Amino acid sequence: MKRLPALLLAMVLVACGTRPQQPAAHPDWSYNSVVYEMNVRQYTPEGTLTAAARELPRLRELGVDVVWLMPVYPIGVKERKGTLGSYYAISDYEAVNPEFGTLEDFDRFVADAHRLGLRVILDWVANHTSPDARWIEEHPADWYVRDSLGNTIVQYDWTDIAKLDYGNTDMRAAMAAAMRFWLNRGIDGFRCDMACEVPIDFWQQTLPALRKEYPGIYLLAEGEAPALHDGAFDASYAWELHHLLNDIAQGRKSAADLRAYVARDSAAMPREAFRLMFTSNHDENSWAGTEFERMGDTGTQKRRRPACLRRQRLRCHAARGVPPDVHLEPRRKLVGRDGIRAHGRRSTRDGVADLHAAQRAAARLYRTGDGVRPPLRVLRERPRTRVGT
Repeated sequence: MKRLPALLLAMVLVACGTRPQQPAAHPDWSYNSVVYEMNVRQYTPEGTLTAAARELPRLRELGVDVVWLMPVYPIGVKERKGTLGSYYAISDYEAVNPEFGTLEDFDRFVADAHRLGLRVILDWVANHTSPDARWIEEHPADWYVRDSLGNTIVQYDWTDIAKLDYGNTDMRAAMAAAMRFWLNRGIDGFRCDMACEVPIDFWQQTLPALRKEYPGIYLLAEGEAPALHDGAFDASYAWELHHLLNDIAQGRKSAADLRAYVARDSAAMPREAFRLMFTSNHDENSWAGTEFERMGDTGTQKRRRPACLRRQRLRCHAARGVPPDVHLEPRRKLVGRDGIRAHGRRSTRDGVADLHAAQRAAARLYRTGDGVRPPLRVLRERPRTRVGT
């Protein structure tokens, strides 16, 4: 679950791996692809789908294959956090946030992306809705978990949500139908928020059915339980690795700990499971600090380089799966056409130019006795715009 302040970012995810000789366990296009997470509100000064669509050619030129849109749905008003609210407190699964545009604008965004050879996946929040969601009005009795007084249930400090009741078969069917609504509009898959909070049998029943109806869709789970890959998701989050990389950057852990993690994770996860590896995401950036605050300049040598190159180098290390205290000279391509324009504000924009070298290094870390299990990588781009709450 994401409690988002208005300040946010875009990320680049790299799906690294060797295509298997056997029939693909994942969509053919997902191997060796680059997935770019986009926050529509923050991505352009206008904060609209139409404005974001104008940037798609640049993303294609950058080397992006897949655009992952953070939630584009209307945000609830009741119990809203801040003035803008959380993207993850959804009031209607089958509509577009009017601040971003219309369904027609969304369709044009997807069509423009497809014309450029890009795929589009949506952030999907199946665990809960906002407390004033359309479903609460239409199905007040039994689609939500309720307390002894009949009030909807919140989780953690997420006071702007109402938890859905997966014991209700009608609600399950409606959730699957809402996912079909967007697949029918041409999207290529979902990133499923807090997938670990939704009963695994829902995913195991629903996702294979969707794959049969919409061959080639891609499904990413926010969670890291091995069961998420049991007939359900293509990829899952590697949270443990994220915290380990922070510890390595801060000198609390070493490369030996990284090797131990890789061995342990390889043994625990199915061979064909994609693992999302990242140095930052919007949650970490919001609550734990930026990668610069958490990881610092521990990768720099005694001979100081310009700040933009020091930042670039840390990202280079992260992309190659190497602790920042190990020296790797970044290739010139990592600072590309406009990669350090505006004093480094877009310093990773072209940082994926050297993707193949990063992929090969990542794959070597994950080599097992009978093949390579492809991991995922994240390179984060600093926010293009900052909007205060």
